[in-house]
Amino acid sequence: MVNILGVMKLNFKRVYIEKKPGFDIESKKIFSDLRENLQLKNLENLRVFYRYDVAGVSEDLFSTAVKNIFSEAPVDCVHFEKDFAEIKKRADICFGIEYLPGQYDQRSDAAVQCIKIYEPSSESVVKCAKNFFCKYRKMQEIGS
Repeated sequence: MVNILGVMKLNFKRVYIEKKPGFDIESKKIFSDLRENLQLKNLENLRVFYRYDVAGVSEDLFSTAVKNIFSEAPVDCVHFEKDFAEIKKRADICFGIEYLPGQYDQRSDAAVQCIKIYEPSSESVVKCAKNFFCKYRKMQEIGS
């Protein structure tokens, strides 16, 4: 049986990384593009999260990877599955982008190589995706 990572029976761990306010340049740029170029005037907020699905690593190695590979403590917020559900509930629109199986994903490949630096015998698998969470004003609020 194959799981969502395309790996045989490996349990995976999931973490979401978001830039802290003031460092969220990418989300502000995308927000501006959507409002101005696509005329989405009712768009109120946009948050960008990088999702990492990691398989084939111990709990200790995963914890190390979250702190030292996937995120930078001064500029990133780390969200795990349990607290991420609340963030998801507050969004009006959620969508994501990820590479198709067989396509080269530089972010995933770099993460696997960095994990191998910490534990050379690791047979880790990392899949990445970019998730967008949008908040918008309701139609009756737009005129005000």
